Amino acid sequence: MKELRKDTKIALLMGGPGSEREVSLASGQGVLEALRGEGFTNVTPVEVGSEDPVLPDGTELCYNIIHGTYGEDGGLQSYLEKLGVPYTGAGSETSRKCFDKVLSKQAFIAHNVPTPLSETLLAGQKPTLPLPCVVKPPCEGSSVGVHIVNTPEELDAALEDVARYGKEILVEEYIKGKELTVAIF
Repeated sequence: MKELRKDTKIALLMGGPGSEREVSLASGQGVLEALRGEGFTNVTPVEVGSEDPVLPDGTELCYNIIHGTYGEDGGLQSYLEKLGVPYTGAGSETSRKCFDKVLSKQAFIAHNVPTPLSETLLAGQKPTLPLPCVVKPPCEGSSVGVHIVNTPEELDAALEDVARYGKEILVEEYIKGKELTVAIF
């Protein structure tokens, strides 16, 4: 697409089949208001509930506001590429690599970008990294399923929770950040 006209037929994709559906629906309403406020006259909200959403006839651009799984992991991007419909955001392969925390870490390490020590486990395995550590699903958005673990009991609960999201579990060394002091007046 060379030029975004005010009457471009935009399908605003929101919701999605993943765990961040409700957040995406709320974000979608905000984006819809913003686009209309900027004078875009042909924006159609599309509540996506499956991996093969039906687009309005004549869609010229899909504005992707689906958070997490399917919206950010390359799935939606691949679908739109097959349909030949332009969309906002990164391409399918870049999205897939960026969304997968294990693949991202491998790219960081290959390019000498410092990253916490980590190990990838299968459900049922125990980590060898010492506590405290961070346990998370490698392919969920934002902070879905992320646990900072300090005790063996917390570790067992975190591993059980994260196993709900897929076969792999990412465990990283815990790196304490700076503490902030907030003044309230």
